[in-house]
Amino acid sequence: YIRYHNDYYGPSGEFVAEKHFHAHTNYLFQMLEHAVAAGDPELLEFVNKSFNWAKSTESGASDLTGFIPEFAKPYRTTEGCVVADMVALALKLSHAGAGDYYQEAERWARNYFIEMQLTKPKVDNLVRLGKKMEPKALLYNETDDRVAERNIGAFASWTTGNEWIGGDERSSDNLIMHCCTGNGARTIYYLWRHILDYENGVLRINMLLNRASSWADIHSYIPYEGRVDVRVKTSCQQLMVHAPEWILSGGKEITALVDGKNRTFTWEERYLNLGSVLQGEVAEIRFPIQERVVKERLGLEDYDLIIKGNTVVSIDPPGRNCPLFQREHYREDQVRWRKVIRFVPDAVLSY
Repeated sequence: YIRYHNDYYGPSGEFVAEKHFHAHTNYLFQMLEHAVAAGDPELLEFVNKSFNWAKSTESGASDLTGFIPEFAKPYRTTEGCVVADMVALALKLSHAGAGDYYQEAERWARNYFIEMQLTKPKVDNLVRLGKKMEPKALLYNETDDRVAERNIGAFASWTTGNEWIGGDERSSDNLIMHCCTGNGARTIYYLWRHILDYENGVLRINMLLNRASSWADIHSYIPYEGRVDVRVKTSCQQLMVHAPEWILSGGKEITALVDGKNRTFTWEERYLNLGSVLQGEVAEIRFPIQERVVKERLGLEDYDLIIKGNTVVSIDPPGRNCPLFQREHYREDQVRWRKVIRFVPDAVLSY
């Protein structure tokens, strides 16, 4: 009904009607789930076409950063729900074989998706902003007890190109719709789930993000350095590593070592096939990573971005109240280490 009778999608999947982005991507997600379960290639291709339209400039999106407008048109703010939806669609479409969108998922995750999550530095900014606001009487179901601190981990609902909150200190946009938190949390799981796959002796690294698993541990040095280490814990007949998106297929800039010895590899589309790697061995992939300055429209404004690899490390003009992309430390060339305990589950949930 939604696809054919509700004037919601055009013939190529473009959004029509009221163009609320999350309303459209939410339906696409359910269509994709059905297409995979029912083995419906035509429906899968429709979702694929609609997704490609959604990430184009025609929808108002910034494919470079993952800024997805709340409505599919030039629009001032983005919404946590739809950024999470687009990352999830990129992952699920890739896993279903409709295309290779792992680089989009990784790029968006490194930028707007993770910037929309409330962290301690943003809390400090929100507390400062709150002190400037006009006091008001609390309703029976409201509290002013450490509100920002108690929402750490939540996802923003209205961010602009450079601000975590969409308005100034008097704006009604300075709040969270916690549907964004639910969709963001679900997409965190999808990202974790699809960083790597292991099947029939083939270990496939889809995104160059950190992850521990029973098959291998991934240590990504991006964006500090162009390096990723894969510590193999289950011997594999083939180790396939998705190349960083800024390296052309077949490029000679990538080198690979296994236990410190040079390893030749072949290109298979966007993956490097390093061949067999045994339990206990470490595969080290190295590649150049540089900064570049890009002018990009985010919402209704143009910004100058400094991008290192696929990670935005600076935005100009910067935000004033609760600024995004405060990442000067990423411009360093030495990785910062942090000791953590990581959990490895016995099984991966199909969710």
